[in-house]
Amino acid sequence: MKLQRRTGRAFVIFAWAGFFMWLWLSGELSRYVGPRTDWVIPFGAITLTVVLLGYLIFGFRSSGVRGSLTRRESAALGLILLPILGVILIPNAQLGSFAVSKKDAGASNVVLSKSPGAKDPSKIGLVHLQTGEEYPGYAEYAGLTDGIELKLIGFVVRLDDTPDGMFELARFYIACCAADATPSFVAVDPHEVAPADQYPEDTWLDVAGTLENQDGQFVIVASQIVEIPEPDEPYLPFLGL
Repeated sequence: MKLQRRTGRAFVIFAWAGFFMWLWLSGELSRYVGPRTDWVIPFGAITLTVVLLGYLIFGFRSSGVRGSLTRRESAALGLILLPILGVILIPNAQLGSFAVSKKDAGASNVVLSKSPGAKDPSKIGLVHLQTGEEYPGYAEYAGLTDGIELKLIGFVVRLDDTPDGMFELARFYIACCAADATPSFVAVDPHEVAPADQYPEDTWLDVAGTLENQDGQFVIVASQIVEIPEPDEPYLPFLGL
């Protein structure tokens, strides 16, 4: 039994409308599109749904869509579906501590165009700290000085050069999509709260503490550490400093 031309075309529109709708409603946007283009997903979901309804109401009446699909038409429709199949078949692995150890840190790729905002510690994130380590001038400009109190969220990482008794708190920042995600991290000294080995890798933490510059490396001396569940959006969009 051959697939009807109109049924095959309707299925392709339905598949893409459903894919865009899933991206929109599932919170998976950042894995595939960046913050500047994420409007494409809801627009595509709505537009393709309207197109599908219009095709089902009016398109099926057209004589041009009657008859069975030829091999050439079937191949063309299959190519249109390939991106969706790729997303379904490729494992959706989270970027965690192992990925951090295999990726270059993102600080050297940042555009130093803006300050965190009136040197407000509440607006300082991991990417600012790592950039400040690489560019002392930026650290001074952004107010990254000893003694300021910070509150950061990230997951635990241990790198080859992590000082004894400490761990790194890391987070991935996304410029375009998850494929270009780059990690930023800062060393955390938890000795006033608990031993460092109490926190396994990939554990998400909410860390409060004071900033210290130890021989050119920023360290957060923790005053409070709270284990938290992984955030609904583990990756942060990078919109510049």
